[in-house]
Amino acid sequence: MKLTFAFLILVLITGMSYAVFHEIENSNFMSGERGAQSSHTSDSPFLEVSVNSTSISPGEPFLLHVTLFNPSATNVPVKVNQSQILGAQPCNNYIPIGVIMYKGIFTPQNVSNATPLYVYPRIVFCPIEFPVINETLLPQSDILNVTYEGIHGVEYKFVSSSVSVKISGYYGGPLGDKLVPLSPGEYTIEISSTLTPPSFIYITVS
Repeated sequence: MKLTFAFLILVLITGMSYAVFHEIENSNFMSGERGAQSSHTSDSPFLEVSVNSTSISPGEPFLLHVTLFNPSATNVPVKVNQSQILGAQPCNNYIPIGVIMYKGIFTPQNVSNATPLYVYPRIVFCPIEFPVINETLLPQSDILNVTYEGIHGVEYKFVSSSVSVKISGYYGGPLGDKLVPLSPGEYTIEISSTLTPPSFIYITVS
């Protein structure tokens, strides 16, 4: 299968309960691939999402990259409670981005009826994670200024507010640690953050 690289800057798809920060543009068809095009016009943070393909064969992985970007000229405080992020990356308690998958086609209006499929193992033995005190997303960038409780007291670091994940299945089983390959069908990927409404992208396995 020939992979076509589709760089999709997603609209942060806004449900009726969200403040209107972004315009909605969903279910576009471009070169046979479904996704959402960006019409971002405000200074609010937004999610930038890219995948290397939206149509794959069973057992074939696809690559997903997500960046949280601040287009404004001011710092944006970031909530650091990761328990509020569905599908947060394990062992990475300062990146406020979550990725979750569903079997079927879902939108903000009906996603509450979907069963989440986890792209990360549910049980992971992490090295020591230092508690985050606070963090801000720097102006006109994807860089987080993180303040945390380190070995020698309060420490600081700068990291990119982004995640990359290779997805070839989801983690199931009693402990959530068994990788289950994707079967043929349609899948919805929901990407969320503490600063934005969720974004959606659609993958076909055939």
